[in-house]
Order: sequence, then C-alpha cells, then structure tokens
Amino acid sequence: MNQLSPAAAFERAKRIQTELKSHPETEKFFNTLSFVPDDFQKIACQALEEGFGVLVAAPTGAGKTVVGEFAATLASSNESKCFYTTPIKALSNQKFNELTQKFGENKVGLLTGDSNINPDAQIVVMTTEVLRNMIYSNSSNLNQLRYVVMDEVHYLADKFRGAVWEEILIHLPESVRIVSLSATVSNAEEFGEWLQMVRGETKIVVSETRPVPLYQHVFFGNRLLDLFGEEQKLNPELMQMERNTFKNIRGSWATKDRLPKSLSRPEVISRLQKEQLLPAITFIFSRNGCDQAVRQCVLAGLRLNDQNEISQIKEVVSQNIKDIPAEDLTVIGYYEWMEGLQRGVAAHHAGLLPAFKVTVEQLFQRGLIKAVFATETLALGINMPARTVVLEKLTKWNGEAHVPISAGEYTQLTGRAGRRGIDVEGNAVIMWNKDLDSSSIGMLAATRTYPLRSSFKPSYNMSINLIARVDYESARNLLEQSLAQFQADKAVVGLAKQVTKTEKLRQELINSKDEQNQKKHNEKIKRLDQELSTLKNRIESRTNVIAKRFDRILSILRKYQYIDSDQVTQWGKLLGKIYAESDLLLAELIRRGVFNELAPRELVAVISSLVFESRIEEEFQIPKGATTAALQKLSKIWAELNEQEIEHRIETSKAPDFGFCTISYRWAAGNSLTNVLKNTELNVGDFVRNMKQIVDLLRQLGLIVPELKEICDRALNLIDRGVVAFATI
Repeated sequence: MNQLSPAAAFERAKRIQTELKSHPETEKFFNTLSFVPDDFQKIACQALEEGFGVLVAAPTGAGKTVVGEFAATLASSNESKCFYTTPIKALSNQKFNELTQKFGENKVGLLTGDSNINPDAQIVVMTTEVLRNMIYSNSSNLNQLRYVVMDEVHYLADKFRGAVWEEILIHLPESVRIVSLSATVSNAEEFGEWLQMVRGETKIVVSETRPVPLYQHVFFGNRLLDLFGEEQKLNPELMQMERNTFKNIRGSWATKDRLPKSLSRPEVISRLQKEQLLPAITFIFSRNGCDQAVRQCVLAGLRLNDQNEISQIKEVVSQNIKDIPAEDLTVIGYYEWMEGLQRGVAAHHAGLLPAFKVTVEQLFQRGLIKAVFATETLALGINMPARTVVLEKLTKWNGEAHVPISAGEYTQLTGRAGRRGIDVEGNAVIMWNKDLDSSSIGMLAATRTYPLRSSFKPSYNMSINLIARVDYESARNLLEQSLAQFQADKAVVGLAKQVTKTEKLRQELINSKDEQNQKKHNEKIKRLDQELSTLKNRIESRTNVIAKRFDRILSILRKYQYIDSDQVTQWGKLLGKIYAESDLLLAELIRRGVFNELAPRELVAVISSLVFESRIEEEFQIPKGATTAALQKLSKIWAELNEQEIEHRIETSKAPDFGFCTISYRWAAGNSLTNVLKNTELNVGDFVRNMKQIVDLLRQLGLIVPELKEICDRALNLIDRGVVAFATI
C-alpha cells in the first residue's frame, strides 16, 4: 500500500472535514481523535448518526472499534444505553478499561462471569452470553437500550458458541441499532443482506485496506527472503532455492543432512532483533511448544531487555501477583516465568494462569516483552499487535488430526503484524520446511478473505426460552430467520420475516377498539389469515432445516415433561435458566435429586464431570462412597438422554468426563495446590480454568434451585480460594 504524500494527505483530511459538516455528532467525535479517520470509519459513523445499523468488515488492526466507540458516544449524549459485547472475558476487560478512560468510571459498567461493575451504567461492556441471558430473562437493564456493538461478530461461525450471536440478533427489538464489527469476510454482502432482512436498514461498510502494509517473508535455512517479488509474483530466487533443495533430497536416505539448516528459536529471535523486526509474536500451535520455546531462549542466554526495563517488569509483576499465596509460587512456575520476562520473552496460551497471561499482555503492550510464543488464542481479538508475526508451521492439530490452516486463520494470525501509528509496515515470516512449498504459502498470503458460515442450531435451553416467550408458530418462525437458514435457503428468511410482520399487523387489528371500523378490520383480519396461511405453506415446502431440528428437540422436551401442549412446565422454567453445555443433563440431575444427599466436596467432584474435557489420556481415580454412586446415576441418565438424541436424529450431547473429579475433590477438601497437582499432567492454568467453570456452575445452581443454595455456597467457600480466587487481576 502506497503512503499518501503530505499534499494528498492534507487534501484528504480537508475533504473529510467538508463532508462531516452535515453530520455534527460525527464531526464532534472525530475532533476528539488523535488521527485522521479512514473513509470506512467516516461512512460507518455517519450511517449510525443517520439512524442506520452498520456492518463493518475490515482487516485486523484497521480501527473498527472506533465505530463501536462512536455508538457509545451517541448513547452518552442522548441519555440512552449502549451495550458493547465481546466474545471473551479478556477482551471485555480490555474494552472496559479503554472506555472507562474515555467516558469516566460513572458512565461505564462491566458484566462478565467474573465481574459485576456498575451494571446500570449508560455504557456496559459484556460478553455476548450475558446479553443473551438478559434477553431471555427480560432484564430491566434492556430498558432505554439503543445501541448494541457486537465486536468480532464473525465468531458466530464458532462451532460451540456461535449460536449466541444469532440469538441476540434475532431477539433484540428492531429499535435497537446493531453495530456489527467483523474481520474481512468474502461474503460480507450476504451477511449484510441477512442483517437487513432481520434487523431492518443496515449499511454495509467493507474495507480491504490495511492501515499498515503487510510484507511476507520466508526463513529458508538462515536466509530471510521475500515471498513475493515484482508485481506480487512469487520470488524467483526463493523458488529456485526450493527446487534445488528438492533435487538434492530426492532419493536420499539422509534427507535431513541435505536440507538447509534451520535456525533455532533463539537464533530466529536474535536475527529478528538484528533486522529491527521486534517485537514479534511466534505462533506455535502447541502449549508445550510455547513453554519449550521460552526455556530454549533462556538456556541460550538470550537477553532483550536492559536493567531499566527489568525494573519496570518487576514493578508490574509485583503488583499483579501480590494476592497469590507465596507457598504456591513454585508450583505455578513463577520463578521460571519471571526469568523469561526479565529477558524479554514469554509464552501466551490458555494453559497459563490468568494473572500470568494478563501480565504478559500488559508488558507486551508496553514494549517490555519483545518476543511472545503463542497459540492461536492470541489471535482472538486481544489488542497485542507486533511488528512481526512468525509462523513455525502452516498446519495445526484440530483435536482429531493435523490439518492445514485456512486462509482465514492465516489472515487472522498475520493480521497482528504492524502497529498503527508506530510501524510503517508489518511483517509475516514463515519458517520453511520440506513439507510445504512457496506456492502454497503464496496462495494463503494472497487470499485476504474467507466466508462466514453460520453454526446456529437450536439447543434445549434456547428452545425452552423461545416457547416461554412466544407461541410455537412464532418460535418456529423466529428460527427460520436465522443466518443458518438464510444460507441454506435465503427465501425462507424473507418469508418468515413477512409472517412476523403480518402477524403483528393482525394482532394490532384484533386489539383495536375502533368499533366504527370493526367491519373493515374483520375483513382485513380475514385477508391477513389467508396471507399467513399461504406464507406458511410456502415455508413448509422449502428447506427449513433449523425448524425441523427445533421440532425434534421439542419432542424430547415433551417426553421428559419440560413442556406440555407447548406450554412450559415448572421443570421447563428451570431448564430455561440453565446456561451450560450440558443443560438438559443438569436439569435431569436436579430433577432426580442426584445432588440432594451429597456433601459439598462431593458436589464439587460431580459437577466437575459436566465442565471438564480431557486434553490427554490419563489414568484417574474417582472418590469412593457417595461421589461414586452419584456419578453412576449421572452416567445412566446421560446414556438415557443419548439414546433419545440418537432416536430423534439430534447431534448427541457431550459425554461426562471424570478426569477432574479427584483433583477437584482434593482441592475442595483443603489440600494445597502442590498436593492436588502431584502425579498429574494437568498444568496450573488448566486447573484454575476448570475450577472457575465449576465456580460459575455452582453459583448458577444455587440461584436457580433454592434447596441447593446452602450446599452450593458451602462448596464455593471450599474451592474459591488460593490461586482460584486470585486468578485474575
């Protein structure tokens, strides 16, 4: 991307100012920024001021969040509310801090599973699940809601959590303006068309321009080569070296000896330092690989920080870990971690203690860490841009097999390179190996977009809440307006939307007290009934895959008496309050009294089987007595439900996992962290994360089942301690 000349930049800024005169709120907001806004930011903000919803699709680091902040500004100025939603707690915390600095503590709140700060504020940052739960509970916090910012909206493609985004988009009143912020996707127009159908007037704003140009390189042996040459064609020198290498190794038993010698991880970082390409993020699709990389750098004697920087690091760390018990420092790996930090290197992955992870993010943002070795979780929206991104491989383990990364994943990962306002360019570096060639790298690098595919499907909880809010036909109609249905057969969404409008008009006529025009009203109602019948028949004749799954789920819910003649029963109301992956299983456990005779630590062990998912095969024992008996009952109930799901052709629910039962039981019994983790392969980060999930589920259980509140509170007192209580900063 060519940089604008000073004269051209001046003319562009002048043009923008002229165009803003007709949008006073946008102009006022842009005057508070420290940079000249890009065209896509201007178009999106002006559309918001005009009363439209907006979909903004732009590359990572392009500044999409400026549009979200403008929505918050509009809410702040007109005494309405703005909810700013994010997919993960870490991003919510980060956004809360940013908006607090901008608007002040009194105007900004935070709602996540861990935090409840100023929930009645005009601007509230929250995870998407919190907003979904608010909608289903008819929360008073929804009053005066005018704007909802959905950051990283492309997460609706997520297999496990994506449905939440669509639930929100379908259920929110049309009066609420949606600000959808997405990575660049190739089907933005399709997504925008769906938004227009279900949300009303929506402006689609697409930018494919990176604010900081990205250059692609390949480490071939010890040489750092450009991937592309002139006219964005593959570098002929790289291709020739590649051909020569393959000729040399062809037919040889000593393949490794004939390959170009690859640089070690410390050597790569040293070379990047020499080329002034730090700070860098090296993506390694393995937690152990990230930790090993830090150890390798330490053992190699790598030092990237001076004494002044080391002093600053010690100050930050001292503040962030002050609440962690001193006796736990060794077992959590504090001293090894600290040694890496002082040298300017760190790992970042889901297995880290949350306080460690947040500290790494803070230090990297301040330039005190120069090299981070990370899994792909770092690419999930957290603000940690670097000058350079290194990819060791272009394959990853997906839980079943090693598969090539997609063009979308490549774009997300390399999008971290290049810091706006700091760097004039970003750099992506690929480590060459014999299992890939420059043409495959070039194809990934040249593909800038990827399609957004819905993962939406009705769950038990969603189905119950739909039936509780509206009648069966209306619930089915709402589901037919999903993006999943739109992508399967877009005509159904349009027809379903028309049904909703027609039914609304019909009801208004029925409720009308105008006796003089009653005859006309009755005639109109008759015509609308005929129109509705025609529309519904047209829908049924098409591919309504989502509604069919809904019907199958309802069949199971009727069998277990969660609904009766499409009316939600008392047990159904309980199920509607359970927000967990194993929602129906948990409801049945409550219903059949499996928890009633358990002691607090036994309850902790049993609950753990609903949240834990083993990463590796590991032998485990189950606490004897009441715990074993309860887990046997749980297994029997799950098997029963599993049979029903197979019979009704529904994807089966997650099986309980007993691999964390003894560990959680020991922690609830008061054992030290060292004793709890002894003879296990579980790292402290995973331990804390799983204990936090148990804490969340116990709190939920205590709230929805008054009879279990006392035992849940006692269990929480036993486990919410030590590193679990001080997991975040």
